[in-house]
Amino acid sequence: MVENRVMLADSYKYSQPPQYPGNMIGMYDYMEARKNKTGKVVFFGAQYILKEYFSTPITIGEVMEAYRYAEGHGEPFDLGGWTYIVHELGGMLPVKISSLPEGGVYPTGVPLMVIQYTDEKVAWVVGWLETVLMKVWYPTAVATKSYEVRQLLLKYAEMTQDNPFVDFQYHNFGDRGSTCVEAAGIGGVAHLTQFLGTDNFNSLRYCEEFYNNVDDPLIAGYSIPATEHSTVTSWGREGEFDFYDNFLEINKERDLIACVVDSYDPYKATDYLTSGEYKEKVESEEYPNFVLRPDSGEPEAVVTTMIRIMEANNVAFTVNDKGFKVFTNYSILWGDGITPHQIAIILHVVTQLGYSSSIMAFGSGGDLMQNVNRDTNGFAVKCSSITLAYLDGVEEREVYKDPITDPGKKSKRGKVAAIRNSNGVYSAGYAVDSRNAMEVIYLNGKLMKTHNFEEIRKASR
Repeated sequence: MVENRVMLADSYKYSQPPQYPGNMIGMYDYMEARKNKTGKVVFFGAQYILKEYFSTPITIGEVMEAYRYAEGHGEPFDLGGWTYIVHELGGMLPVKISSLPEGGVYPTGVPLMVIQYTDEKVAWVVGWLETVLMKVWYPTAVATKSYEVRQLLLKYAEMTQDNPFVDFQYHNFGDRGSTCVEAAGIGGVAHLTQFLGTDNFNSLRYCEEFYNNVDDPLIAGYSIPATEHSTVTSWGREGEFDFYDNFLEINKERDLIACVVDSYDPYKATDYLTSGEYKEKVESEEYPNFVLRPDSGEPEAVVTTMIRIMEANNVAFTVNDKGFKVFTNYSILWGDGITPHQIAIILHVVTQLGYSSSIMAFGSGGDLMQNVNRDTNGFAVKCSSITLAYLDGVEEREVYKDPITDPGKKSKRGKVAAIRNSNGVYSAGYAVDSRNAMEVIYLNGKLMKTHNFEEIRKASR
C-alpha cells in the first residue's frame, strides 16, 4: 500500500484551517526536544522523512481520497486549499523548513527545526505538517540512546584499554522486536550513527537510500556468522559438541564468529569451547576468533563463572599497558535484557576481575529500539508566530502557551531559532540573530540540503 500523504496528520488537523484568524496569512512553528535525563540529544531523521514523503508532488488522487475519508470520518476538509496546492503549486508543499545539521549533539530546549509558510493562501499547512514531522522523535531517540551507551562504553574503554575502541561493543538485535519494517529500518540507521556492528540488515539499504549518494554506496554496518538456539538444538542435546565442531570448521576462513552457549549448560559449553583441541584451533592462526554468547541467567554471575572457567583452561591472554588482561582469541557477548544500566553492572564486574572492557560486547534489541517514546526527550512542535494582514499593513503576532498548572509546558514565542555562539555553544534564540545556526533544508517541495551518512556519523561522536 502506497501512503496517501494528504492523510498523514491527526484527524482534528483537517478541521483547523478555519479556526485560525480569518486574516492569518503566515504561520511559524518550531520543533524541540524539551528535556531528558542527560540534557543532550542527537538530532537525526528529518532528511529521511522529507525524502520519503515530500520530495514528489501531492496528487489530486491523494486529495480526493483524503476528502472522501474525511467526509465519512466526521471531519471538515479544506478541499479548496488542497486543490490549490495541487493545481496552482504543482503539488509541492508551500513551506520553508530549516534545521540544525543532522547528527549534531545539541542541548535540550534548543529549537531543532523551524517550519514557516511560503504561500499566504494555505499558511495552515505549516501546522498540518506537525504530525508527520514529529515522527523524527523516534530516530532521534534511538540515536540519542546509542550516543549515551557509547559514552558509557568509552568511559570504561579509556580506563581499561590502551587504544579505546567501542565501535562494535553495542550490537543492534532490534529488527525482530520493532513495531514495523519502517521503524526497524530508520531506527537501525539511527543506531549506526554511533556504532559499526548491527544485525539489522535492512537498515543498510535505508542508510544508502536516504543518507548517501546512490553512485557512492556505503556499507554502514557489519556483522559476523553467528548461531542461534535453533541451529544448535537441531543437532539434539547429545550432538551439541558436534555442532560446535562443525560450526568452527565451516567458518574456518572467517576472522570472527559468535556462538550461543546457553542452549543447555553454558558452563559445560564454555569449558568445551575453551579447552583441548577446540582451544588449540581457536588460538591458532588458521581459525577465527571466537565470541561466546551466554544469554540466560544473572549476567554478573554467569560472566564471572565463564571467565573463571576460561582461566582454569589457561586461555591465552595479554596484559595491556593499563594493567588489564585481554583474551587473545576469545570474547564474550551478552545479548539478552541489555539496558545501559545492565551494561554498566557487567563492565564493573569484568574490570573488577582484572579484565579490559574490550573482552565484552553487548547486543540490544527491545531496549534499544522499543524502550523509547515521544516523551523520552520531551519532543514537541509548537506554533510560535503568525502573520496577520490588515488594510494598513501586517502584524507579526507572537503565539505561545503558558499553562499555570504545568510551567514546564510553557512554549517559546516569536520566530525562534537555534543560535551558536563563538565558543560553539547552542542555545535558543531568534531567527534574526546573526548567529542563527539553522540551515534551509527544504523549500517548496525541494530538498535544499542533504547530509551524507559519514558526515552525520562524524558529527554525532
